[in-house]
Amino acid sequence: MQNLRRNPKYTFTNFTGDIPEGRFYLRMIDNSTSLDDIRENREFYMYADKCRINIYSEGDPVKQVRIYNLQGQQLDHVTAINEEMVSFDLKECREQILIVRIQTEKELISKKILVRP
Repeated sequence: MQNLRRNPKYTFTNFTGDIPEGRFYLRMIDNSTSLDDIRENREFYMYADKCRINIYSEGDPVKQVRIYNLQGQQLDHVTAINEEMVSFDLKECREQILIVRIQTEKELISKKILVRP
């Protein structure tokens, strides 16, 4: 792994075509709240883009999403989604850490996310 901020020179050789094994993923995450934000399992991820929360759950459709502040108050609730990719705008947009609870067909996931306007 190479930190491009410390050493911005990076070269590599790659082949064209469909090569499922050995591909690398370039992820740029600014101000991540924890190491858990970067998951080795790439089947699920979530990120905030300004006041929009984006959720991707490959092969396991999202059924509902609940958003809580750190005091435990529910801020938003979206149901009957049934999509692998979900994006929605927050009603109250300010810098804050939120807890997002995602119910998929297979599991219940709770994650913290930093939101910045």
